[in-house]
Amino acid sequence: MGISGLVLAVPQADAAVGRWRRRHDPTARAGMPAHVTLVYPFIGARERDVAVTSRLAELFAAEPPFELRFERLGRFADALWLAPEPDAPGAPPDRRVG
Repeated sequence: MGISGLVLAVPQADAAVGRWRRRHDPTARAGMPAHVTLVYPFIGARERDVAVTSRLAELFAAEPPFELRFERLGRFADALWLAPEPDAPGAPPDRRVG
């Protein structure tokens, strides 16, 4: 049983980080585009069905477009990542957390 996640694909970031992701990130080699992880873990893969997908589509469609920038790096124990700005819904782009 797999676990799903919700991600926001950022294909424009592949120009800057795609080469590094393909070299160091197994998910990139498996076809996952550059992205911002919104929720992980989300639900079990077997729980993901048409109703869940439809509801998520409704929720995301109701949100207005927004700008997203990546101007600094973050670090997990085993990963280097681009920190999205803003980093929370409705936050101004220059707000920093932590």
